[in-house]
Amino acid sequence: MQERNAAYGDVRHSYILHNLGNCYYKIQEDDTAIRYYTSALNHALTHEEMAFEECAIGDAHFAQGRRDQALLYYRARIDARIDALAAAVEAVRTDLQAEIISVRAELAEVRRDVHALSERVARVEGALTGPWRPPNGAPAASPSASPAPPDRESIA
Repeated sequence: MQERNAAYGDVRHSYILHNLGNCYYKIQEDDTAIRYYTSALNHALTHEEMAFEECAIGDAHFAQGRRDQALLYYRARIDARIDALAAAVEAVRTDLQAEIISVRAELAEVRRDVHALSERVARVEGALTGPWRPPNGAPAASPSASPAPPDRESIA
């Protein structure tokens, strides 16, 4: 619980520091705003919080006409975002590879099932088109025991 409170305290501290930086930024005391934004950046816990603070620092530098300094913060944020996106893409690629392996295994199982079914169908078709055989255990009927088909003339 202590860790959780410490993390909550840092987030709260970062939020307060950022808001103080905003106040100084609005009254055009950009150096003081930068100090508060930098302090908030040091307390940031997530990439989103860090991005927020780095952009605020860049904005304050830009407002003072220090475009090169502002660009350093903006580029750092862009580079960090690209790294995060690259990591996300890699994670998706890994997940997709695992899914492909799983689908291939399922496909192999389906192919085995289809092959087994096609063999069964071939046996059934062979039994239907081949010579008639009695089921297991049943006596074979003799050809003379079966009644002769009726004559066409006797039907009329």
